[in-house]
Amino acid sequence: MIPFGTRVKDNITGFEGKVMAYTVYMNGCVRYLVEAKATVGNNGVEAWIDEQRLTVKSEATAGGQRAAPRGMPIPPKL
Repeated sequence: MIPFGTRVKDNITGFEGKVMAYTVYMNGCVRYLVEAKATVGNNGVEAWIDEQRLTVKSEATAGGQRAAPRGMPIPPKL
């Protein structure tokens, strides 16, 4: 699993950003939500990308990660 806040790059499109979320499908496919820096206003651009397409550019940075909201389950480590 790629930790939240890690900077990654999509090997196919060149899209770069930070990992904000991930999901695991029943068929075993793992996808990450990657958010790029905002270019206009406060809205960032984001994309769901398959795990095998990502390359880690830099490790997770402190400050971007928050504790899960109360009552929300924490996903298991894969």
